[in-house]
Amino acid sequence: MQGVDNSTPAFAPKNWQQRVIPIRTGGYIGLCMEIHDLALSKYGAGREKDRDFTRLLAKDGHIQKQILLERLEDVEADQAKHALIRERINSDCG
Repeated sequence: MQGVDNSTPAFAPKNWQQRVIPIRTGGYIGLCMEIHDLALSKYGAGREKDRDFTRLLAKDGHIQKQILLERLEDVEADQAKHALIRERINSDCG
């Protein structure tokens, strides 16, 4: 498991912190990114391991294209990066 702070997910949509999911285990609480916010961050990073991860999320039905595209509008990035992320979403989610 890897910890993050507010600056770690560079391509997460605005207000992603409001959608974190608390996971309780062993007396501790971990805050996990909501799956669509996490996927957008991974789509933006675009490393091969991130692309493998998002492909599996889509294949297994964990993410929904419409939610990703709606939240993409709240990702701070230039138009070229938005287009690239949109292309990756369309590739994975059909």
